[in-house]
Amino acid sequence: MKPIGGGQFVAQETSDRFIRLFLGASRALSLAVMFVGASVLIAWKFELLSVLAFADGYSPMTPNTACCFFLLGGAFLLYSLLPLRHGLRLAATAAGFLVCAIAGITLLEYLLRLDLGLDRILFREQTRRIMPALPGRMSPISTVSFL
Repeated sequence: MKPIGGGQFVAQETSDRFIRLFLGASRALSLAVMFVGASVLIAWKFELLSVLAFADGYSPMTPNTACCFFLLGGAFLLYSLLPLRHGLRLAATAAGFLVCAIAGITLLEYLLRLDLGLDRILFREQTRRIMPALPGRMSPISTVSFL
């Protein structure tokens, strides 16, 4: 580091430090989001109700919502890897499009009062037992948020 008058450091070096700090935070948060998604998917597999509903009285997170969290966390993690290679960029973009497709189809199901079965692709029997009204369907708020 080169001091400039009065012990101040070159702005570029400080900027590089902040970039490294924010990239590290971005990677850590991306991994945390992926962990939440993966944990909920594992909880659905083994029907661990205490993990599915984060507090008493709350609806459980659906498998589609957990998949979207996992995919978005992975996409953000891939985008934080520098330099970003073409294959990584393509995988991250595909994950983002898949999340938009899941959310868009779910929103159409709500708006048109359809049941296309998207909600029951994963864990068909578990979702019927745990959420009998709309088995596995992501909430409208989650759906709009993912779009």
